[in-house]
Amino acid sequence: RLLARCLCMHPSTRFLVSLTVPLLAAACYINSLHGKLAFDDNFAIISNGDVSQGNPLWNMLFTDFWGQDITSDQSHKSYRPLCTLTFRLNYMLHGHEPFGYHVVNLILHAIVSWQMYHFIYTLFSHFNVNTRSSDTSFSISYISALMFATHPVHTEAVSGIVGRAELLCAFFYLLALLLYHYAVHDNTSRSRIYTIGCFICFVLATVSKETGYTGVGMVLLYEMLLGRMYRGRAMRIACSFLFAASYVIFRKILTVSFTLNNYRRLENPIAFAEPQSTRIMSIGYLHTRYLWTLVYPRYLSADWSFDAIPLVTSIHDPRIFAIIAAYGVVGLAALLSAFYSWRGSVAAKLILWLVAFGVATFFPASNILFYVGTMLAERLMYLPSIPYCVLAAWLMVSLIVRIFPTPADVVPKHQTPPVVETPGEEPHDDPTVMASPSRSTIRRRIKTTRAATAAVKEAKASVESPLYLSTLDSVQVVVLVAVVALVVSAYTWRTYDRNFAWESEEALFLDAINVAPGSAKVWQNVAILHRRTGNWTAALDSLYLAKKIEPNYCECDYWIGVTFMNQGHIQKGVDMLKQSLGCKYSAVQAIQALHTVYQEFLRVSPDDPSLVVQWGEILEKVEKNDDAARQFFQAGVMLFEKKRTDDAMPLFERALRLDPQGSVHCRVAYWLGSCHISKGSMSKAMPYMKIAAQEDCLGDLEVYKKAQETYLNILIDTLSKDPSSATLRADLGEALVGYGQHDKAVQQLYEAGLMLYNSGDVRGSLRLLRRVKEVGEEHKVLVNGPGGVNTYELSLWLATALMQTDPSESYAYFLHAAGSSDPKVVNRAREGMGMAQPG
Repeated sequence: RLLARCLCMHPSTRFLVSLTVPLLAAACYINSLHGKLAFDDNFAIISNGDVSQGNPLWNMLFTDFWGQDITSDQSHKSYRPLCTLTFRLNYMLHGHEPFGYHVVNLILHAIVSWQMYHFIYTLFSHFNVNTRSSDTSFSISYISALMFATHPVHTEAVSGIVGRAELLCAFFYLLALLLYHYAVHDNTSRSRIYTIGCFICFVLATVSKETGYTGVGMVLLYEMLLGRMYRGRAMRIACSFLFAASYVIFRKILTVSFTLNNYRRLENPIAFAEPQSTRIMSIGYLHTRYLWTLVYPRYLSADWSFDAIPLVTSIHDPRIFAIIAAYGVVGLAALLSAFYSWRGSVAAKLILWLVAFGVATFFPASNILFYVGTMLAERLMYLPSIPYCVLAAWLMVSLIVRIFPTPADVVPKHQTPPVVETPGEEPHDDPTVMASPSRSTIRRRIKTTRAATAAVKEAKASVESPLYLSTLDSVQVVVLVAVVALVVSAYTWRTYDRNFAWESEEALFLDAINVAPGSAKVWQNVAILHRRTGNWTAALDSLYLAKKIEPNYCECDYWIGVTFMNQGHIQKGVDMLKQSLGCKYSAVQAIQALHTVYQEFLRVSPDDPSLVVQWGEILEKVEKNDDAARQFFQAGVMLFEKKRTDDAMPLFERALRLDPQGSVHCRVAYWLGSCHISKGSMSKAMPYMKIAAQEDCLGDLEVYKKAQETYLNILIDTLSKDPSSATLRADLGEALVGYGQHDKAVQQLYEAGLMLYNSGDVRGSLRLLRRVKEVGEEHKVLVNGPGGVNTYELSLWLATALMQTDPSESYAYFLHAAGSSDPKVVNRAREGMGMAQPG
């Protein structure tokens, strides 16, 4: 009887009792406060520039949860700036000290646990769900909150710091639903305030984690199942669609791509499974595993990557029965609640809404519309576990009432409809008095009659529903308390014990290897732990086991390589590190390790060009072409100085091919030209010396001057052997320009231009003649008489060439040539003017 009275307590006393929910939630996780930053915490906090590397605050509006540019193809596409902001505030207060981060998570979980109790109790007590008093409403709300506060599946979300996204999202999500409930059932002007507050909370939930977006569907379903035709309904529905459309547009503009594009087979093998039937069956089994984790949270792990959960590849796999059972239970609950909802049962409507709540909040992680970046993650069940706990508590209370019946549970099949008085009218004592009601009174009577009819229908449906519950008596309370105490105690013990696994990475991965021994990623992490203790043999064994599970796990090559080096097997280590250069996930670390190794090699053997070539090949493999070219150039010089010209030339050519316009291309070209000169091949040396003699090589003045002088001598020597070559003469002219001999340069260019004109190459001739005019006028080396390039004759030749390409431009040059003192030039100019006369 005492226990029975406890459930019939005053509301203020119930409030005090409900505070045991956050207290128990905090007690469960008190041992998590001394945990270190582990697993993904390092990426979200230490390596995140928005948190701990001094990036401007506004930068987190354009980056993902891990600090990467959200428009990048490599981005995780997780837009959670509010969560990142809380990490930033933590860092500003106490740096990387993990205690403060854990305190915030613990407080948030305690608040969300009480929030859940308050929200469920508000719903149940408002609708007076299947009870003749508030006893059972309080029982279900309180039990479900205790289960939620202590459920072991939440350890990853609470003890793991990155799980704060789940906690923040749940906080604003539940607050938004509560405000929406108030907005729906408040027929005053405050309804609009509740509606605005609701959607502000949904925005905050969504920028904490994307799951918050599903709240739009939940409020629309609430409106359809449990709403009332009060004023403001149109506004609420309009706000729902406006929020849904606005977020989609904003997300598309911000992230370019909605979903993750760089997931790997290692993290989510379902995305790469073939054929399609394997994907479908494996997704079904994944959903079953999630549901089973809620029901029986014994086996928990921080990592479920490939191949911890083998794919379902055949319909003969016995796990098919588990899939059928899981979908059958959820489907049957949805169908029964839909059936009784159709018959008017408020309890069934609420159950249907709770089932939808669980499905909707789980849907973003379901791999149905898009693939996610993880096979299974327990933190993703934080919000979906709320309806599970409520329905489990409801079922628990229902079964106890059915198993231990009392006289109070016997409900008559027919109930008298409630007496409903019309608002605004006084009852008449004298039945003979007949008042003439106004139109407004008639409308109120019709409305009230309809409401009374609906209330009778709902009451009848609720009584007939198998979910009907009555006031609990003392026997039922004793049984209920015993069952709840057993369940909550088991949850509390498992949660408290599970928190120890999150104290450090060492504890986390050693615990994971017992639960998910088929995970390649777990074995690699265990190998890293062995390396920290200097157990190289055990580390290699773990790494080879990871490679056996997933042969394409390329990061293991890097760790195998450095472990070989730790053992003193340098060449084996170098070979494995070279192999890991093709892995984009470990290439940076591999190149750093190889750089250290080759620096040591070269310190011991500084004159060995083969070491320099090997290092250059490594740099070329990771596409560091400029650095690779330097190494090949350095090795080529070493070989050239050792009189090994034939070995040096391929290295110079390789360097020039890798970086044709880089920082060493001038030197490379000069040395390659020198190689050809040493072999007596001037014609092959000429193009390389030409490269080194160009103006963009002025930065390396010594090489530039040597190359210019050598190139000039080669041209003069070659031209003497072939004086009719216009190309050689033009090249000599350009070389003389660079050498500062402008008068000789314009003479060579002028002669080359005339040679091209006479050979029929008018456009080539025009180009050279214009070059003569440009250089001659700039350096004032054109003359009006003999003794050089005559400016009037130059104009005459330019006009003559232009007559064949652009006659309209030739007139000005003919006009200028007519000013010559040479009668022949004047006559030819006047003839040309006649032909090129404008108009």
